[in-house]
Amino acid sequence: MDNSKDIAGSVTFLTSLVSASALSDAQLEQSLGVETVRQGGSYRHSLNAAFFDWWSTINAGDCPFRRQFDIVDHPTWAPHIFLIGVESRHPWMYRFRLIGEEVKILLGRNDVGLTLAESNWDLEDDLASKAYDEMMVHRQPLRFHGSLSVYQKHYAEFESIDAPFLGEDGAVDYVIGLICRL
Repeated sequence: MDNSKDIAGSVTFLTSLVSASALSDAQLEQSLGVETVRQGGSYRHSLNAAFFDWWSTINAGDCPFRRQFDIVDHPTWAPHIFLIGVESRHPWMYRFRLIGEEVKILLGRNDVGLTLAESNWDLEDDLASKAYDEMMVHRQPLRFHGSLSVYQKHYAEFESIDAPFLGEDGAVDYVIGLICRL
């Protein structure tokens, strides 16, 4: 596993939670951010810190298998979880499989069954998809954070950890994310 690769530096993107048509580039840069998650990183919500700590230790520091995650073991995370399946690799395509109740409340909708592009979680030019594409290669989680002002929720800030998980074939087949309102 290459922990030295900085995903955020290798792709130009900001987040997967907005539609770019609602903000100018300058506004977007001020309200949203993304970075590769590192050991000892700083988190604004304790659930995100706990999720990353679990992810980074469950498989001795390597990217964990999806079968190693059972939501029953983490009931406080359940409302904040979203599960995205990798549908294809050439090109990459991601589809929402599960969205927790707090995620639905935070965003005001349920995108289960939609692709990342169909859901408008993606930015113009598929920027979130590009971030996820890099995450698939480098197998490192991402931390997204910022404002939900594009959803007319100027008062709402969020933080999410989006983490890759391996399928039985050893390839990244899932992203499990945990998003919290700040």
